[in-house]
Amino acid sequence: MIISILIGIIFLSAGIFILTPGLSRVLKVRAQVGRYPLVKGIIGFVSSIILITVTLQEHWFEELWRVVVFVVFVFALLQVISTIFTMKFWDGITDFVRKHSLIVSAFMILLGLLLIAPLN
Repeated sequence: MIISILIGIIFLSAGIFILTPGLSRVLKVRAQVGRYPLVKGIIGFVSSIILITVTLQEHWFEELWRVVVFVVFVFALLQVISTIFTMKFWDGITDFVRKHSLIVSAFMILLGLLLIAPLN
C-alpha cells in the first residue's frame, strides 16, 4: 500500500509538472540526453531489473501499482530498443508531450489518484 501511494504521488507530481512553463527546457534536455548510448544502456538495464523484480512476485498482476510499473517499464524498454535503430520514436514522444501537455497531464493525474485511493 505504501508503494502504491508513493507511485501515485510521483504520477501526480509529474502531471502537475507537465503543466508548468519549464517543461520545454526539460524536454529539450531529455531529447539530447537520450542520444547517448550510455544513457540507453543504463535505462535498459534498470528497466529490465525492475521488470524482473515486479514479475517475480506471485500474483503480481492483482495490484494496480505493479501493473502500472510493469507497463511503464515495458514502454521504457521498447523506447530504448527503438532508439537503437532510430531517434524518431524518442523525438515523437517528446513532441507529443509538448503538443498535448494537457491530455498527458490529466491522464497522469488520474492515474496518480487511482493509485493513491484504489477502488476496492
